[in-house]
Amino acid sequence: MNQHHSSISRWDSTCLTEKLLPLKIATLHKEQHGKLLLIGADLETVGAIILTGKAALRSDGLVKIITHKFNLIPVVSNCPELMVQ
Repeated sequence: MNQHHSSISRWDSTCLTEKLLPLKIATLHKEQHGKLLLIGADLETVGAIILTGKAALRSDGLVKIITHKFNLIPVVSNCPELMVQ
């Protein structure tokens, strides 16, 4: 009789962090943790791009936002860690 091996496995948070997330080295520059470019936010609809940018900063990588020129000040004043263009 042939044995059938299931490709489904159970992963808890420890498995996820050990297998999927690379170990972060404190001495690395943020660009070495990865880069993310966010494009969005039409005129005066800046809230979602700010929230997305703040969430992306938690990855410890470099986060850059490209948005409408009228949204530059709201983004930078709300979260100065974000690079905005």
